[in-house]
Amino acid sequence: QGDYRYLLEKDGKFGRYIVDLSLQGSYPALRGFMAEILDTMPFAAIEDLTVSRDNISNENLEVHIRIALYFASNHQFQSQ
Repeated sequence: QGDYRYLLEKDGKFGRYIVDLSLQGSYPALRGFMAEILDTMPFAAIEDLTVSRDNISNENLEVHIRIALYFASNHQFQSQ
């Protein structure tokens, strides 16, 4: 499950997409996913991360992650 929104910074020079995702999976898979985002998108930043699991014997984790994608405000994906 996910959601996103566009925010224009106060100076108007930069905008950012805020992407909120809820994910489930093993620790190695989730860590690999986050590493791939940061390795392949130099304009991305992880702003918030929450990790939980139902019980200690459960190998699957539930992760809520907020990723910011920074762009120049005149970027072609800017919201109107």
